[in-house]
Amino acid sequence: MRRLIEEEKGPFHDPQSCCHLPCVLLPIDRSGGCCLSSDNLCCLPPNNASIPSMFASAVARVARRVATATSTTTMSVRRHWGQQQVRAATMSTDASSAPPVVVVGSLCVDCFIDVPRLPLRGETLASHNTRTGALLPGGKGANQAAAAAQFGAPTLFNGRFGDDADADVVWRTMTDFGVDLSLSLRDPACPTGKAFIFLEPTGDNSIVIVQGANVEGWTNENLFSAELETAIRSAGAVMLQREIPDFVNLEVGGNIRWMIE
Repeated sequence: MRRLIEEEKGPFHDPQSCCHLPCVLLPIDRSGGCCLSSDNLCCLPPNNASIPSMFASAVARVARRVATATSTTTMSVRRHWGQQQVRAATMSTDASSAPPVVVVGSLCVDCFIDVPRLPLRGETLASHNTRTGALLPGGKGANQAAAAAQFGAPTLFNGRFGDDADADVVWRTMTDFGVDLSLSLRDPACPTGKAFIFLEPTGDNSIVIVQGANVEGWTNENLFSAELETAIRSAGAVMLQREIPDFVNLEVGGNIRWMIE
């Protein structure tokens, strides 16, 4: 995960900028809440009036809620999807009978580039790090799914991959994290999504995303399937983000309400 560490402050959620809205997606028994920001639509567990300052906290709490607490152990979650271990939370190790987390969303390959500053218009700027440019699996939807799976929840991911080497990397990594990709599709006509992340010494970053299959891969015809409907009906939580077309979020949210009424 890109920054899955539980801190008081973090980049994913700012409680001052989040707004409480009527739930579009929510834990299936309707007992939770949801928060919509420009990037993420997150299902939160019940009895959680405040929005976590770190998006990872929301993922962890959803996973905790749906995982069966028959035994506990201290788990570690891999920062940057496996490169650096960080201590996370005490979680269940037996989730075989728990309802799944279903994530419908985005995935990409992140290219991290260290820069002394952002270049000016027309300027060519050399990085101060001659070995920068690491390629790592990412994307808000894939991050959600990987985090939920690592926190012990059975997790299904419905996303749109290209049919290229980048897709192979993300697919293999998500599978290694224990995410079920049987709902996902690979589109030979679209490239896998990419994100170019410019990191400054101050810790500030600027990001350009190339959406690829995250946008072009979704159609009204391939959005819903019998398998997805079955997964949603059995889910403990469903999660979305704003890196996929809005019509996908609206359609999935509307169908969830219809399925549980």
